[in-house]
Amino acid sequence: MRSLIIGTAGHIDHGKSALLKALTGTDPDRLAEEQQRGMTIDIGFAFLNTEIAFIDVPGHERFIKNMVTGAGTITAAMLVVAADDGIMPQTREHFDILRLLGIRRGLIVITKIDLVDDAWLELVAEEIYQFVKSSFLSDAPLFRVSNITGQGIAELKQYLLQMAAAEPEAPATQVFRMPIDRVFSVKGYGTVVTGSILSGAVETGQLVELMPHRRLVKVRRIQSQHREMTRIEYGRRAALNLQGIEVAEIRRGHCVVTPEHFTVSRRITVQLTMLPQARELKHRQLIRVHAGTGEFIAKLRCIGHDRIRAGQTLIAQLEFDGDVVVGFRDRLILRSYSPPQTVAGALVLDNNASLIRLRQYSTAASLEHLVTARLNEAILFYLEDQNPEGGQLFPLAQRFSVSLAEVQTTIEQLIAAGNVVPFAGGYVARRVLDQGAAIIKTVVTGYHRAHPLEWGVTRAAIQSLSGLNEPFFSALVEWLINAQELQSHADRLAQADFSVQLTASQQAAAAQLLAILEAGAFAPPELSQIESQTGLPPGEFSALVRLLEHQGQLVVIDRGLALQRETVETGRRLLTDYLQQHGPARVAQLKEVLQTSRKWAVPLLNYYDRLGLTRRCGDFRELVEDGLKPA
Repeated sequence: MRSLIIGTAGHIDHGKSALLKALTGTDPDRLAEEQQRGMTIDIGFAFLNTEIAFIDVPGHERFIKNMVTGAGTITAAMLVVAADDGIMPQTREHFDILRLLGIRRGLIVITKIDLVDDAWLELVAEEIYQFVKSSFLSDAPLFRVSNITGQGIAELKQYLLQMAAAEPEAPATQVFRMPIDRVFSVKGYGTVVTGSILSGAVETGQLVELMPHRRLVKVRRIQSQHREMTRIEYGRRAALNLQGIEVAEIRRGHCVVTPEHFTVSRRITVQLTMLPQARELKHRQLIRVHAGTGEFIAKLRCIGHDRIRAGQTLIAQLEFDGDVVVGFRDRLILRSYSPPQTVAGALVLDNNASLIRLRQYSTAASLEHLVTARLNEAILFYLEDQNPEGGQLFPLAQRFSVSLAEVQTTIEQLIAAGNVVPFAGGYVARRVLDQGAAIIKTVVTGYHRAHPLEWGVTRAAIQSLSGLNEPFFSALVEWLINAQELQSHADRLAQADFSVQLTASQQAAAAQLLAILEAGAFAPPELSQIESQTGLPPGEFSALVRLLEHQGQLVVIDRGLALQRETVETGRRLLTDYLQQHGPARVAQLKEVLQTSRKWAVPLLNYYDRLGLTRRCGDFRELVEDGLKPA
């Protein structure tokens, strides 16, 4: 037998609480006011055995908020209809809520059969069959009972035991989550919270995270149905004694979870389904949102439309006025702000969403893929379409409300299938990586074609032309270099097999330029003068100078001034020897050492300053013993 949490649903005074008392011997109406008024006000609890728990909900329209709190954590529903009333307004609203919450299992009970004759009872049964037609209860069994005489109770109880035995296996996720529906203090123990465990398991001594406070607390004791336990898991009601927090800091709507696996959000993206009879919702309209055991106020953001009409199913966003904690594919109930009426249900597709604007319909439409996607499909979609710069394990676990181990296993499967690649400390979709690499290589290839004398293109220029953001661009460039698809020098990139091919006239000009620089030693002609002697077009000569500098054959020490590489190295040695022997010296002294003019000496000494060979101190230059950089 597996654990089962069954929620009641139905109109006020249809005998829901009395039915649970007849089944379990426990009156779920625990409040004094409930006992005095004979009316359920808040959610109550009863247990058939150690595996089957009931959450009783109020039937009055004024307490629908509490009904949703109870229904939000059940695994099966028991629709209760009184034989003397039949289908009533709250029967309909409760049933709408159950369907919007995605409840898939349940049963129907007609109570108060002792008040009607058989013919009337059959009419009520037929009304119910028509009411639940084409719903999750269309094939559910219908029981006829009397809470007063006990007729039908034994048969109902037997079916509930069989129902628990056939309950499906617990969801695979290892992540613990329990929305809190009650909080109180027990003398000698302190703070106790109760709730229904939606997923995972928890043990005594374990640290859990209280959300949305993001506060770690320790589980001191665990109880279920007044029994002490050391471990409790999905599908059970639990009371957790928490150490390290006060009752006043917790309220209904908070939750306890596996640490770091859930995030706090103020904006989520949902698939919103309107009830057929609901009044339309408009863009930026305030709405009540029931999530887990909490009620929140949010602003509706429509996408592609300025309103959502009755019966429609569309992608939308909800912006909350406070912190909320929801999981991927959680189901929510939406009620109008005033007067409060159930209008829609929502399925969470992104639990910490970026803003999608009103006209970004294509962005929203793509998210429909997540409604039924398996975890591997959802993660791949996220990496390809929502976060193309890549993702890491913990953010992915938070995004899809699963454990770190589940994300790791799924990522490994995607890597094995060739769909995902380890990248920059995280993971990126292969399609995104290939597209980004293709863009960069296309930019580099185009630059080579347009500037054949240039050794590569600057990283800044490639990033600007590629449209890729800087962190992803830089990581992708390093990945391409490591994969030997690009080569790098300083801040420039080139194709892996690229080398400049000089024409005969360019080769002659290069030789002439280097010869003139060599002959000029520390006072060669300016580059503009040499350019006129080579006969090359201005742009081509400048590109040739940059190429020879890249190749290390010359050094541009200032605008329009260049020296042959060997000359620069000779100057380094001359200055080092002189300054070591004579100490700091003026420009006039050092230009004699280099046998050049002041016109050349000043920019040349500034160049050696930038290298870290020398340092200017007033009118003097001194040697920097440990600051040498390669020229």
